[in-house]
Amino acid sequence: MLLTLAVLLLLPVLPRITIPVDRDQAFSSYDGVLMAIACLRTPKLAVFDSEYPSLRGLSRNSRSLDRRLLAGFERAAWDSTASFVVARLSDSVIEAAARKLPEAYYQAAGTRLASTLKQRRGQLREFATRFYLRMAEHSEVHATQDAETAQLIYHPDGGVEVRVARRVGDQKQSPWFIRRYLPAETESIDLYFGGGKDRIVVTGIPSRAIAVHVFDEMGRRVSMESLLDSTAVHP
Repeated sequence: MLLTLAVLLLLPVLPRITIPVDRDQAFSSYDGVLMAIACLRTPKLAVFDSEYPSLRGLSRNSRSLDRRLLAGFERAAWDSTASFVVARLSDSVIEAAARKLPEAYYQAAGTRLASTLKQRRGQLREFATRFYLRMAEHSEVHATQDAETAQLIYHPDGGVEVRVARRVGDQKQSPWFIRRYLPAETESIDLYFGGGKDRIVVTGIPSRAIAVHVFDEMGRRVSMESLLDSTAVHP
């Protein structure tokens, strides 16, 4: 008890040291027969190598957050971000980073680490495209707990533009979410409302090219017609 009290009293004056506790096993190296068998059943046990492992495995733990946080980014954003990273990860940058390893570790694995990073850099654009298409195939849009209006704009090519805006009374604010989905990339859109007095406005002629599913704040699928603002349906 006294020791705990002393520590609490000293906390404000003690030097602060940041201790990483979860490095996400960025450079993991699983080997052996048992681990090979385990990887077949648990693909998230990915191995850091010159080629990217299964996208399914790499994104398994983060899939819920990925679909929520990356929903608003269209393909151009993914392409430009990948190009930005590739352009700045020059050979000299990678080699300098590897040289910051403890000398004993660098002697054992530093050269191979730098070489592997360079090979993965060359595949980053293609891998980013695969990741984008995986997110776009079955996309999710999560609204907030405020009263909101989701506008579904159907285009002649089968595409669907989704716009979500907060609503104060009957006044709709500027959309905070805008994205156009293409039938060549997207099969379905799951629209999650947060429990406010939400509405859906449909513009254009609905198409079956991209399915739109609506869910309430509890994650239960509901009929779109129950939220449809029939006074604001446009041809």
